[in-house]
Amino acid sequence: MPPFRPTAGLTTGVLALALAACTVTPTPVTDGERQARVSADLAQLTRPVEPVTAPITLDEALRRAVLHNLDQRVKLMETAVAQGQLDVVRWDMLPQLSAQAGYRSRSNDAGSFSKNLSTGVENPDVITSAEDRTRRTAGLVLSWNVLDFGLSYARARQAADQTLIAAERQRKVLHNIRQDVRQAYWRAWTAQRLLPEVTRLETRTGRALGESREIERQKLAEPLVALGYQKSLLDTLRELATRRQELELARTELAALMGLPPGTAFRLAPPPANDPVLLALVKTPVEQLIERAFAARPELRQEDYQKRITAMEANKALLGLFPNLNIVGGRSYDSNHYLLNNTWNEVGAGLSLGLLKLFSLPDTLELVERQQQLDELRRLQLGMAIMVQVHLAVQRHALASDDLKLAAAAAGVEQRIVGQTRSAVGAQTAHPLDLARAEADGLLAEVRRALAEAEVQASLARLAASIGEDPAVPGAGTTTAGTPPGPVTTPARAADARPRTDAHHAT
Repeated sequence: MPPFRPTAGLTTGVLALALAACTVTPTPVTDGERQARVSADLAQLTRPVEPVTAPITLDEALRRAVLHNLDQRVKLMETAVAQGQLDVVRWDMLPQLSAQAGYRSRSNDAGSFSKNLSTGVENPDVITSAEDRTRRTAGLVLSWNVLDFGLSYARARQAADQTLIAAERQRKVLHNIRQDVRQAYWRAWTAQRLLPEVTRLETRTGRALGESREIERQKLAEPLVALGYQKSLLDTLRELATRRQELELARTELAALMGLPPGTAFRLAPPPANDPVLLALVKTPVEQLIERAFAARPELRQEDYQKRITAMEANKALLGLFPNLNIVGGRSYDSNHYLLNNTWNEVGAGLSLGLLKLFSLPDTLELVERQQQLDELRRLQLGMAIMVQVHLAVQRHALASDDLKLAAAAAGVEQRIVGQTRSAVGAQTAHPLDLARAEADGLLAEVRRALAEAEVQASLARLAASIGEDPAVPGAGTTTAGTPPGPVTTPARAADARPRTDAHHAT
């Protein structure tokens, strides 16, 4: 019987595949591809937004921020991906149904001769064959593995918990958005009210500075008095410029949070004076706030689900010790005409047990126990950080409230000084430069008071976020992860699931 020799076509095909595998080299992204990506990204980030047709309220600013914030949209998509993974894992619990088809062809017959096992005599004269040179096969097999079903069920439970973890991360982003929007809104409202007056007084103070220099040049007053005026006016101008920049940046920050392109004109409606929900938090004892935080904070809720995921790992390890029962059934076809029956049904069952897994079980369970201890320590660490955050949020609100009282008292004193100075100028017992300086100081005191009020409002938002209080977002409940509305112009902010403890954020 001649030996098998590969045909020239088969040899050529194998060599071509081998050469193709050896010629794979790194291919950098071309300038054209990169430019296409740049154009697509810029078009996505700068496409038109819903127009601003009326003064924006605080609720409207929060709604726009939720719709257009990149972090929020990323977390929505992560939740959708986690849900999709759960849907995929569920299919693993079903029996496996597979269809098979095949084709085989030989260059010669698959013949054979026999040997008498009793005498050891071979019989090469009688050569038989029970197989066609060309055969076609097909089959439909349904199999169900009991152990795989149990493991797939455990993985599905873990995937379900991962979906809930993704939802908690989304809650965390909403807390950060409310905190940032509330602070930026109050500061932008202050800018809207006071920026025109700041600009007017900058011009007037600049003129007063010129007049003071002229007085010094003409020696109409004592040099020390003129220089004192100039020093005071320069200090006022410098602080006015600083406050003006601060107020202008507040409007820019709010516009970015709402997804408005830079330079978009908008006006703000007066913010609500008091939020009863937030004000109720201030009157709540700190011990109750901590208890609410431990029940509602997204970070701790994530750890609850992570604990269940880790516990399921132990169940998976125990499931691997059970005997594996595999049940198979199907229908097959073979075109070989030597067969008595070309089609047939077949059922079977098999039982197997991985003996070596018994030896690895102690190490596996020890690993799971260590992971559970790590989860416990991490949850305690988060709990301690959250306790500190709640205390800091309460203290910062108290400090901000005290600062607002002092700023309001100082603004009242400055306004009375302006009134007295104006009367003195009218009676010609004070110089007009004194009035310019007093009005500038009065406006600066009002700016400080308004910014202190904005800080009080921001501290309320931080307090709500520190206990995991969910913000109400009117009109934003219909957003889905698969179809995020509107353009993307808001810069993404780093809002991970860990609690923030820096000096400016308590959540």
